[in-house]
Amino acid sequence: MTTRTMLFIILLAFAVTLAIVVGNRLSDASMSIVLGVAAGVAVGIPTSVVAAMMMTRQMAAALPPEYGMQAHSGNGNGSKVQPARRPAPAPVERRQREVEREVATSGRQFTVVGGASAPLLEEDLHGSGGYH
Repeated sequence: MTTRTMLFIILLAFAVTLAIVVGNRLSDASMSIVLGVAAGVAVGIPTSVVAAMMMTRQMAAALPPEYGMQAHSGNGNGSKVQPARRPAPAPVERRQREVEREVATSGRQFTVVGGASAPLLEEDLHGSGGYH
């Protein structure tokens, strides 16, 4: 027997012994709660795995081809699958210019509240706002 098999047998024997000792000390109601939790976990794990597999398949199908996997011919031995390159994000300056152009052509008037044209009060200059 290998070390791994021996370790598995020892851990299994420990778990069975522990279950018997705890089972003899628990009431019937407590034992039913423990069994319900164990059954819930046993059912929940495979269900979660199946749900995760289905979600990833649906998400992969919904993505455009440039975000997924693309197959191309390799060196004549079949096709290789390599991840497609994602398009580079627009630089901040270019996006800012686009937004400014959209605002300028929209015909809307924007007023900046408290901008440079707002008058300053005397107490604002001297900081007499009550916080010294």
